[in-house]
Amino acid sequence: MLLATAVYQTLLNASNEANRQPFLNLQIARTYLMGTDPKMVTRTWQEVMVKIVSLKNGSTRDRWERAIADRALDGIRSLPLLEARADHFLKVLDTDKSSTNVYLRRVHNFALAMDWLLKPIIPRREWPKVVYGKKRGTTFAEHILIVAREKNPERRDFYELCWHLGGSQSDVADLHAEDVDWGDWTIGYDRYKLKNRPVTRIKPAIIQFGEEVAEILRRLPQSGPLFPYGSWLVEQRGGVEDES
Repeated sequence: MLLATAVYQTLLNASNEANRQPFLNLQIARTYLMGTDPKMVTRTWQEVMVKIVSLKNGSTRDRWERAIADRALDGIRSLPLLEARADHFLKVLDTDKSSTNVYLRRVHNFALAMDWLLKPIIPRREWPKVVYGKKRGTTFAEHILIVAREKNPERRDFYELCWHLGGSQSDVADLHAEDVDWGDWTIGYDRYKLKNRPVTRIKPAIIQFGEEVAEILRRLPQSGPLFPYGSWLVEQRGGVEDES
């Protein structure tokens, strides 16, 4: 009888210890972490996202501001980093939005790189694959409709030139009259998205134009920026569209 009671008490103590030890381990770990980084225990995912935005500039900052406003991220904004589990992230990713997947992964990797996470929330190979939707260009019918509805002369000519040259909006918006060679009827410019690459690897875009483009160019300033407002946007915001 005494032996049976002793065995029962031992099993009960072991069960209690098994339940108590994880909590104690967590508290001990938090105590040590707060000694090295006072915010380690309280830092939330919203704070991480805000920090990332503060390090960006121009169009990149604009993209990040839109990205972190994603409602799909609301479920983790106030969640402390150390309390995040894979289930939290997978619930966010259930939206199946490619942008949510891309930016949540970047936020996660930033926190890892800053040593704000002890280990990955989701292992790299286990992240759901990013599936992008199909992309297509503007059709001629859509282009005609856009131009017909546009009342601002500069913006209308801008849309027309984008259509004929096939350049990105930032490239066309930053064109200058000096980029036009009327002798060869060509327009030459450095692509905006390649500006950070070594100069030796950059080849300027050279586009030959015809009478339709020439007619548009004659309506535009003959010196300086062809589109003053568009050029100002590129300078101030680092672009007028999402540059990849």
